[in-house]
Amino acid sequence: MKRIILTMAVVLTASFTNAQETDKETSNYSKGYIGVSIGAAFPGSDLGDEAKTGLNLGFINAGYRFDKNWGLTLNWGGTAFSDKEESSVIYSIGYLAFGPMVSFPLNKNIVLDLKPQYAMTSGIIDTGDYGYGKVTLDKSSGFMLGSSVNFSLAKHWALSLNLDYLSTKFDEYNDGILIVQKQDVSTFNTSLGFQYKF
Repeated sequence: MKRIILTMAVVLTASFTNAQETDKETSNYSKGYIGVSIGAAFPGSDLGDEAKTGLNLGFINAGYRFDKNWGLTLNWGGTAFSDKEESSVIYSIGYLAFGPMVSFPLNKNIVLDLKPQYAMTSGIIDTGDYGYGKVTLDKSSGFMLGSSVNFSLAKHWALSLNLDYLSTKFDEYNDGILIVQKQDVSTFNTSLGFQYKF
């Protein structure tokens, strides 16, 4: 009887350990990721009065997790919009944003990340056919509210669906010839990303 109980205990322990290892291997959990993204950018605030829907590019989308739920994120990217009235005029906004990341595993293959971030921003206006060249606005800062739903494809690869809201402002530009009034700028960005997990 003792041998039977001991054998059952060993089998159950081995089964439990194997189940844990299998769960780790199939889980979407990773210590971190780095990726890129592309999608649409929708202008808001003062920019929304002037610009059409534009392009959003994420050159670096990175995150590092201390545990399953808490981590840090860094995102470097930019958006570009053409003017509603004059298509040769292009408005560009670059950003470098970082902050905490809160992760919610929805199942073994899907994780939701929420990412409130401080954002350093820059702005450029290409005046196009108006002939004033490229106008560089003073660097500024703002905030980004980001979210991603990450779908695990394999041990080291994932797809992400991203929704981000960026808010910033730029001071008045005046070089004696061209005047650009103070601008409150916001963009709502949607994108599809590709990640390498580690």
